[in-house]
Amino acid sequence: MKEAVQNAVEAIECHVEGILLDEEDLPTAKDIEEYVSQPDYQGGTWALVEVDLSKLGGKIQRVNITIPERILGKIDSFANHSHQTRSGFLADAALEYMDAHSDHKV
Repeated sequence: MKEAVQNAVEAIECHVEGILLDEEDLPTAKDIEEYVSQPDYQGGTWALVEVDLSKLGGKIQRVNITIPERILGKIDSFANHSHQTRSGFLADAALEYMDAHSDHKV
């Protein structure tokens, strides 16, 4: 099962990288309930995997930002609890915010 989960992470990363290279929009996350009842997904094993999308899509660039210490502490605590890096969490949060607040998909 451990190997299957790792293979799933690698497959997702490969698929997302292809989407980004083709400059297409990433699909939005959906609740698992939307899939559980569909006939195409019956009889399988369900697993949740974590994929760090911040490491995909090209060259990584270091930036310097200013954030109040109290907010940075909350970010670090949440990222740690979610098994993410600070950078990965901030990248995911920024993309999610832009997706939710823009007519133009990022």
